[in-house]
Amino acid sequence: MRKPFLTIALIVVMIFAMSAGVFAGEFSDIEEGAWYEKYVEDAVDAGIAKGYPDGTFRPEGSVTRAEMVSMINRALDLKFQKDNTFTDSENGDWYDESLNLAAYAQYVNGYPDGSFGADRTITRQEAATIIGRVITQGDYEGISGLLSFKDYDDIADWAREAIGLAYNKDYFRGYPDMYFMPEGELKRSEAVAMVMRIYNGETIIRDKVSLTSNADALKGKIYTGGVEVDEATHFADFTVDDCKIFSPMTINDGFNSDTVSFTDSVICELYQKDKDGVSLYLNGDTQIYDLYIEVAPMCIALGTATVLTIPSLIAKMTLTTSASILAVMPVSLILKARFFSAGMDKLPTK
Repeated sequence: MRKPFLTIALIVVMIFAMSAGVFAGEFSDIEEGAWYEKYVEDAVDAGIAKGYPDGTFRPEGSVTRAEMVSMINRALDLKFQKDNTFTDSENGDWYDESLNLAAYAQYVNGYPDGSFGADRTITRQEAATIIGRVITQGDYEGISGLLSFKDYDDIADWAREAIGLAYNKDYFRGYPDMYFMPEGELKRSEAVAMVMRIYNGETIIRDKVSLTSNADALKGKIYTGGVEVDEATHFADFTVDDCKIFSPMTINDGFNSDTVSFTDSVICELYQKDKDGVSLYLNGDTQIYDLYIEVAPMCIALGTATVLTIPSLIAKMTLTTSASILAVMPVSLILKARFFSAGMDKLPTK
């Protein structure tokens, strides 16, 4: 009487056993049990990476700068873009949209000659720097963890902070012999592994968010679908702490707070529409790339120092950390400005 049950159980076990080994055979060059097998499987399932027409994945192959950017964009589900200004990118290039998405989020820069070098092989330190720019800081306390690498001195100055952050969160790793190999070529297996660690390790809010209560605090998250703060939101002091908002953020009319404090955050676009005005406080390594003020008054401060009070809509300007006004010109009805908090007076060049 128990034979049918045993037969069904055996079939189920065989199905699971067969499915466990299916992926290793999907690509002819992925060995079952390889350290990167699960990363590749998950990346392919999520649509973040894919193999080649000949049925290979080429885990030991190199990665171009354009390929790395494309994987990052898919992992974060970036949606907003603006025209990139790289001299070697043209409409019709397969990577043009990827660069437009990255240009909006401003996590990549080109070379001094204005080019991006899309087909150039990306180095390990360039890739780690990109990773460090798109993730939250968490409990990051500095680059001390990198000092244990025997080739620490070979890591470029412009890359150390971002690499330190990526390494601290275990998204990017060195080699067992304690070499980091910053100028070494990044392998496809390594690229997929680090991207999937971000995909699984970061809290990424991909849909548009409308804040309605204190429970919706903006802390330690990545937002790629847009953020709306409206009249239903009641905060004594509204804070944005350790966030990457790679999408528009809007403070709507009727917002029930006098101040908004940003700490260690990146905001690509901030729209201020509250008719009663609001004060912005920028702390730590905060960057607001584009600020649109459609109503006034507004007070802007870096840390504890008041930088600027805007009584009316009369100017377009860019501010540096020293609070100097670099450019002022008349505009109509919308003020657009760029702000960096203390310590962010210049963007990395790579």
